[in-house]
Amino acid sequence: MSELTQSAAWQRLQQQQQRMQAFSLADAFAADHGRADQYALSAAGIYLDFSKNHIDPTVLDALLELASHCGVKHGIERLYNGDIVNPSEERPALHWLLRAQAGDTAGELDKLLPEIGEIKQHLDDVSQQVITGRLRGYTGKPFTDVVNIGIGGSDLGPAMAYQALRNEQLAGIRCHFVANMCAHDLLETLQDLDPHTTLFIVASKSFTTLETLQNANTAKQWLLDSLQDENAVASHFFAVSSKPELARRWGIREEFVFPFRDWVGGRYSVWSAIGLPLCIGLGYPAFEQFLAGARAMDRHFFSSDFSVNMPVLLALIGIWYSNFWHCDQHAIIPYDNRLRRFPAYLQQLMMESNGKSCTINGQRTDYTTCPAIWGEPGSNAQHSFFQLLHQGSPMIPVDFIAVCDGGHPHHEHQQWLLSNCLAQSRTLMLGQQLAGTDPLAAHKFMPGNRPSNTLLLQQLTPATLGALIALYEHKTYVQSLIWNINAFDQWGVELGKTISRQIKSVMEGTGDSRTMDSSTMALLARIRGTN
Repeated sequence: MSELTQSAAWQRLQQQQQRMQAFSLADAFAADHGRADQYALSAAGIYLDFSKNHIDPTVLDALLELASHCGVKHGIERLYNGDIVNPSEERPALHWLLRAQAGDTAGELDKLLPEIGEIKQHLDDVSQQVITGRLRGYTGKPFTDVVNIGIGGSDLGPAMAYQALRNEQLAGIRCHFVANMCAHDLLETLQDLDPHTTLFIVASKSFTTLETLQNANTAKQWLLDSLQDENAVASHFFAVSSKPELARRWGIREEFVFPFRDWVGGRYSVWSAIGLPLCIGLGYPAFEQFLAGARAMDRHFFSSDFSVNMPVLLALIGIWYSNFWHCDQHAIIPYDNRLRRFPAYLQQLMMESNGKSCTINGQRTDYTTCPAIWGEPGSNAQHSFFQLLHQGSPMIPVDFIAVCDGGHPHHEHQQWLLSNCLAQSRTLMLGQQLAGTDPLAAHKFMPGNRPSNTLLLQQLTPATLGALIALYEHKTYVQSLIWNINAFDQWGVELGKTISRQIKSVMEGTGDSRTMDSSTMALLARIRGTN
């Protein structure tokens, strides 16, 4: 057993889980009319109701004891101080610094703020030039469409945020996002665009990402097929990369290469120059509000006592279910269609960060770490997998995310949407038991007592979206501290890339097929026969 699972704090929580086997959420609410107020808090424009969880003061006290045992306070201080928190790559994690202001930091980190400010000013200047038409394409026409070419953190963050903030989208310019290696992704995006008025942003931290460069090269050829001049490339392509020299070598002008530092992880990079399409599609002031909302959550996270710290409490509740109730799944259900890509964004943020079974010390864990994160928007999801949530054998905790003011004039739509959101969390809690005289009683039985959190935003604005993302970033980091894993590397992503290059060489006849297994060779033979 590891030091963690042998600790008194861990053992105490195992005992609490045994005690809570008989706990009933319905009974807890019936016995305590103040439960909803006791287990709720607000921060940075977000209201969190965590009362529908298998918790009581004793459980919360035990979870806070675990946080203390695992040095969570020290871990947060190390993040804030810019210490090395990504030891396998010997880097700090300073994504939060991108939204900081003067006075938020001290010491050496203060020296980075002018550099960050210069990049922000460059984003502001260039985005304004594109929006106003002062910066135009090769043939003199203003840009009407921006195509962001990236993958992973270079795509999911800005794509999700642009979609979520549709009420902020500027007229006269549209942003599109291409990520998949499958050519249909790019071709479907380009089919209705005009090369004369299309601007491409190639977003790749390393500027060696296979999928991104493959799509960028095809986009370049699409442009050249129409404009017939190599010089046109420099007028229609921007780049965002921590390797600006590679972007320049590819053909992008120096003034259109937007750098970001290697201490910004890809899945934490939407606050950096990776947010360039947001600056153009929403306007730079909206991007600043986005950063300000995240900063408000940062200040709450860094300064609040753990007993009222929203990211810390969400992290501890997640630990409670993952490690002591053995819940290996967690559903994220946004009740706002603008947030329909938010579950996919969180899949990368949480599973790429904490999907590890090796501690920072190089030991195998003897406890589970990150649950599988999945979800779809409500109310659509009620007509698909909610059957499993209500009557399936696994207990799957749920985060419901709702926006009180939908930002549209259709009041009845919004009332029904929010009614459905509240009904689902209440139904998961209460369940249903019918009289034995009903011949379908067994089929209609729902056990209830299933946990959920509800997060309310008054409106979906750049600021509240920024705060929401930062909330889950910090939750993810706190859980990594408890599990003693590195939330900022992703070696599991790399091996598949290496093997794909080996298979590609075999497919082209230049590689050694003897290194391949019989299944892969049989599949290759079938692929060759049908190409």
